[in-house]
Amino acid sequence: MAMFCKKFFFISWITSLTIITFPVLAQKSYVGLGYVHSKLDIANEITNPSMAALRVGTNLTKNIAIEGQYLTSVASDNINATDLELNQSFGAYLVLQSETKNGFKLDLALGYAQTSLTAINTETNYFNKDEFSGLSWGVNLYQSISYLDQAQLRLSYQSLYKDNHIEISGIELGFIYSF
Repeated sequence: MAMFCKKFFFISWITSLTIITFPVLAQKSYVGLGYVHSKLDIANEITNPSMAALRVGTNLTKNIAIEGQYLTSVASDNINATDLELNQSFGAYLVLQSETKNGFKLDLALGYAQTSLTAINTETNYFNKDEFSGLSWGVNLYQSISYLDQAQLRLSYQSLYKDNHIEISGIELGFIYSF
């Protein structure tokens, strides 16, 4: 019983300390919008459906953030008369951030994403909807906007999913606002 009390006290103490200090650690939060030119490679057949991105994040420390991402379809593309659309994607990331130098900053993001894909061929009445989830990573380059102190332009490459038969990735151009 004494061991249980010690563990319970220790876990309670750590939890309380985390809850009390989290607002102090969260230095800033940000929200961003972007356009994603995606690359969908299925068995060496490539198509480029487009997506819009919304991301929300908060810094845990000066150079580490957590980020949530939502992507939604803007336009589909096709392979061999089959219309392919990346319907939506959800992701959660740990972001390692560099210091801003001469108005530029580089980030590395590592996390998990779940992406849904719809394939439709009206000629053959084919319809299929799949979900792909797993490791996701990205490299992000930011440029400060001189007349908007809290805003940055964002250019990024992101891999949403990859296995032996399918690869989902994209290049994003966007805007981030910190508050």
